[in-house]
Amino acid sequence: MSVTAKPIRFSAKPLRLLSGAITAAAFAMTVIGCLNVVAPASAAGPEPAISSEDAIAHFDDLIAKYSARDDLESRERLASVHFGRASRLASAGRPIEALNDYNEVIVSLSTATELSLRKKVATALWGRGALLGEMGRSTEEIATYDDAIARFGTETDPYLRSMIARAKLGKGKALERFGRNDGSIAIYDDIIAHYDEIDNPFSTPIAPDAFLTKGALFERLGRTDDAFAVYDEVVARYGAIDDLFRREAVADALINKGLMLVRLDRAEEAIPLYDDVVARFGTADDASLRAKALTAVSNMSAAYAYLGRNKEAFFILSRLITYYDTDTEPELFEPLAQALLKKAALIDKAGRGDLAIATYDEVISRYGTIADPLLQQSVAQALAHKSATLETLGRRDEAFAVYDDIVARYGTATERFARGAVALALYNKGVGLGKLGRGEDAIASYDNVIARFGTETDLPLREQVAKALVNKALILDTLGRSNDAIAADDEVIARYGETTEPALREAVAQALGNKATTLAEAGRKDDALAVFDDVIRRFGEATEPALREQVATALFNKGVSLAMLGRNDKAFGIFDDIIARYGQSAEPSLREVVAKAEAAKKVVQER
Repeated sequence: MSVTAKPIRFSAKPLRLLSGAITAAAFAMTVIGCLNVVAPASAAGPEPAISSEDAIAHFDDLIAKYSARDDLESRERLASVHFGRASRLASAGRPIEALNDYNEVIVSLSTATELSLRKKVATALWGRGALLGEMGRSTEEIATYDDAIARFGTETDPYLRSMIARAKLGKGKALERFGRNDGSIAIYDDIIAHYDEIDNPFSTPIAPDAFLTKGALFERLGRTDDAFAVYDEVVARYGAIDDLFRREAVADALINKGLMLVRLDRAEEAIPLYDDVVARFGTADDASLRAKALTAVSNMSAAYAYLGRNKEAFFILSRLITYYDTDTEPELFEPLAQALLKKAALIDKAGRGDLAIATYDEVISRYGTIADPLLQQSVAQALAHKSATLETLGRRDEAFAVYDDIVARYGTATERFARGAVALALYNKGVGLGKLGRGEDAIASYDNVIARFGTETDLPLREQVAKALVNKALILDTLGRSNDAIAADDEVIARYGETTEPALREAVAQALGNKATTLAEAGRKDDALAVFDDVIRRFGEATEPALREQVATALFNKGVSLAMLGRNDKAFGIFDDIIARYGQSAEPSLREVVAKAEAAKKVVQER
């Protein structure tokens, strides 16, 4: 029997952090979106510009000092020191201890009647809730916000009202994580109705944040018209108000609506919205507003590119970069970096890889040493794009050097983007090494991914680990280490076999298919047949194209294995099943399997 088939391999092409093509999702066009509420630690007094451990020791000394005093000023100061200590502990990765500081303020001042001390309790409750949210303890987070609302919800003091508004906003966002969207929307509406206080200096960002958060929620729920209505209301309500937070909200609403329109294939309608942002804020005195205008122009360029008008897109970006290049305000650095990334991708798309690399290098050289996380994310994107372009140009050794640079820069970082960049770089390096026939080195790179991120719960990192395991198994198989290959496939199945995430289900299907083929090639055809059946059982009703392809391949390989065992009638029936299932499919990969099944059927008939 001469008909054979290998399982479809996991994509072995380098992946970019951002798509090389400018489409609706290209470059993950930045949704400026919701304003971030100030971190809980903002309530703290000034922190020493020293290491976290030294700072914590310093706060310990201050706590000992003020704990021995009972006057009002010392009690106020002690609470502020606890906030400072909590901030340092949280940033040092010690959140449980940070919670203890917030709890100490809440408990010790719970019966205080002085307004200044009640403000400290409100701040501690909000800080505790925010930290619990960061820790993923959303049920306790909501309970803490409810405690704050119960204690201070009827207060008229401006600061306490701002803390309640912040607690309500935090509760609304936490409810979203539980899918309790109606409750979230009700809370956002309550904030908009009762806490939109321009004359309260403590709460000015909160109602605009509630508006934008509500709009983003509607968008995620697919309630497009409701999202548009929210963004339109922001512009109508705040468009003529000379308050920085509200002017920023107007810019964000226009930008977010524009992004939605592009995603809905209505890019022409997005362009006037971006123009409106530029007209309102392009020459604003405040740097944050100029940054919004820069982002709007950058997104306008992406919209033109989405429409296939690449020359206009490139011209707009070039003018934008020239215009803002001499602006030294740090707030403009990140949107300018994103504009440079988009310009580089347009150049890359035009086939000018060397010039694209030079532009990526410009991002890296300008911003590579600035500690701001958003800028570092842009630098990571530039490095990832640069490595992919080098791969395309066949300059693989240079690409490897960039992968190593990413790991060196971000290997110990804790930010999500940094960990994702490292996982992607190690995976892509493994792919490149495999293409060069350096199997053992490729395995080492995949093992690095698995060792670093194998216990992660973040979905993108889990996907990288799954892909690394699948590719590792394939290379082990090519090296003749079939038992090790099967063990790697089994690890994929054990880790992700019960998952519902599409990408991980695809990895499981591929691991099963690869395992079955390895077993068949090792002469263990009955074992292989059982695993092919497992693929069909698990994924036979799936509608995703990748899984349909895996099922078709498993069926075909099962038929081949049956024919090789001399069980021609059953093999014949399997090939007929493939033709019946997929004969009318439009996907090229499925049509290819059908063609192979038809050829195999003829071979079986002629035997």
